[in-house]
Amino acid sequence: MKGAGEWGTVEIRRPTPADVDRVFEIEQQSFARPWDREAFELLAACRGDYNWDVVTYYLRVAVEGAEVIGYVAWRVDRQSREGQVDNIAVSAEWRRKGIGTRLLRLALRLMKEDSAMSCVLQVRESNRAAQALYRKMGMTPVGRVPEYYGDEDALVYGIDLDSI
Repeated sequence: MKGAGEWGTVEIRRPTPADVDRVFEIEQQSFARPWDREAFELLAACRGDYNWDVVTYYLRVAVEGAEVIGYVAWRVDRQSREGQVDNIAVSAEWRRKGIGTRLLRLALRLMKEDSAMSCVLQVRESNRAAQALYRKMGMTPVGRVPEYYGDEDALVYGIDLDSI
């Protein structure tokens, strides 16, 4: 999936093991409590799709040239028919250029194609930029999880995938 913009051509594709270093670097820069590197290694080794029972975990990366500039990780539970965005991050120098929007749009579309009827995600209450992105994509706040991040509550956003 390619798209041109003022910053050049950005492609969103399945990850390879060679992408893990950069994905993990973006993860560490973006989150106070980053995922373990092994999670990204597993998803990259499976080319971005890992099936476990009724749940499939996905990872896609956004690249400009040979540089990974962002990623999105999500899952679909085919029994409950619910998707969940587990993680989305864009390298600091590439933020506010539409990369996060494209990553989220792709994840929502692929969730729907994989039988999900709805999607949820959690976001730090203080992360106003992410909340603005989720609202722009049609998501609405549907709940709160106290101390989800240890030091901060999470807001839960959701969307009915029939609306996309």
